[in-house]
Amino acid sequence: MPNEDPEVLASVRRYVLPDRRYMKLHGWNIRHMEDRHREAFGKSLTKAASQVTDAELIPLLKSDWRARLVAAWLIAMGGREEYRTLLNKLLLKHEGSNDLKGFCFTLTQFGTRIDAEMLSRYLAESLSSPHPLTAQEWALGGLLHLDARLRTTYATEFTGKDGLWARWANAEPGTEAKDLINYLSSFSDAHKAPTRNQSEGDTGDPLVAYRSWRSRLPSASWHILASEAARVKIDSRVDELLSNFHLMQAEPLSVATCKTCRSVIFSAKSEAGAWGIAKTSGRAERRIEMFQSYTELWESLTRHAC
Repeated sequence: MPNEDPEVLASVRRYVLPDRRYMKLHGWNIRHMEDRHREAFGKSLTKAASQVTDAELIPLLKSDWRARLVAAWLIAMGGREEYRTLLNKLLLKHEGSNDLKGFCFTLTQFGTRIDAEMLSRYLAESLSSPHPLTAQEWALGGLLHLDARLRTTYATEFTGKDGLWARWANAEPGTEAKDLINYLSSFSDAHKAPTRNQSEGDTGDPLVAYRSWRSRLPSASWHILASEAARVKIDSRVDELLSNFHLMQAEPLSVATCKTCRSVIFSAKSEAGAWGIAKTSGRAERRIEMFQSYTELWESLTRHAC
């Protein structure tokens, strides 16, 4: 998993790694779960979709396919239609595979004629070019799903013996793609997150935020934690320290440690701030610094002195 950038690593740890969430969002995997596991998984997605901020989603969308797939689902379940234009542009790049399936699913969940037109454009381009099989089945399934919901005929140009799909695949489309999207849409609808309020981590236009996002790495004096086992161990120490400062239930996730003073950079879900530096060595010097954004944290790191 991506682990070189603190912003990306924090979002991956919070939203992608739990229960290997990204593995469950492939194909029919959700349907194959036991009922109680499916319900628990749905609830965990609802919580994540209601919590995740733009400042966390953008690094996920800048990451690998696993993070982008999860981000697409969180956007869909949160009904965050402000991401429509960005997802459309990412889809039309034809880069990736599983993440493109997530983008198709999200546009399907938004459920408007605009989304159907976006899926139609992607499908027309991808079926008329030498691109390998990526998300065409999900796009077609999405169009068939939307046609049934909107009483439209967007999928007509692709289906039938003379349709683009038959010419591309040398076969008429079956019902599996539509059945899959219908099932996943029902699951998503059943676990849709409540409407969010604006938060400190919301950045305005996602497309502008995506284009302006740049990786900002701490200096060489900081060691990025590459092992999840090591991260979890340090998390418990930071959590204990936060409790001493009455910052309860901050859900700290450690991402880096100072090679000299053993201070820890962590992300948090706390009213006191989204990021922090915990000084864990020297009882008399133990302290916490909290920051509202990664930008504020990064500026502090440039002045960090052990």
